[in-house]
Amino acid sequence: MTTNLNKQQNQLLIETYFSTTSNKFDFNEWASEVRKQMIASLEKRRIKRDKK
Repeated sequence: MTTNLNKQQNQLLIETYFSTTSNKFDFNEWASEVRKQMIASLEKRRIKRDKK
């Protein structure tokens, strides 16, 4: 993972944290966001690899 991707992910995690109802931290919502991002980045990597 590049540092740029980490910065983007951290930013999104912070936004997700504060967008939850009344700033109360919802772990399930946060975890599903993280999972979606990880799956998306793995997909991108797989597509790149398959093109070679």
